[in-house]
Amino acid sequence: MTRAKPETDPVRERLQQLHDQHDGNLTPEIGVADARDPKSPLHALLEWDNKKAGHAYRLMQMREIIRSVTLIVHSTEMTIVAPCYVKDPDTRAGYCSVVQLATDEDRARRALISEFTAVRGRLVRARALARVLSLENEIDALLTGIAEVQQHFSAPPPMTQ
Repeated sequence: MTRAKPETDPVRERLQQLHDQHDGNLTPEIGVADARDPKSPLHALLEWDNKKAGHAYRLMQMREIIRSVTLIVHSTEMTIVAPCYVKDPDTRAGYCSVVQLATDEDRARRALISEFTAVRGRLVRARALARVLSLENEIDALLTGIAEVQQHFSAPPPMTQ
């Protein structure tokens, strides 16, 4: 999904409002319900012609919209562009903000492990394709590296004194 991202993005702002109004849990259902209002900045982003798309399709569209919002962090060394919302590690069907995760190390670790699990699943699929194409060695090395990083983040953090 590509859309212009002006300095003040009404879509980003509305998603943040919905996130905040629902105790930090933003779901596609919440976004679609809000988008039903023609005055919502989310409204024009969804397909409302029921001959072309139903509710399930609009939920899929809203997932894409939520995942498309980025967070830009500037530091003296670099600028980081990261997802603004990720799957909430505490619920099965919602997103939480990365800013919110930054204040809870345990929850942040679980969210990161979830991201690595998803990456690993995609690489397993890619490895099957690579085997058919006789290119699996490179994929196996990536899988091993991801498993090591995942294990690192799964370990409890060291105790500080």
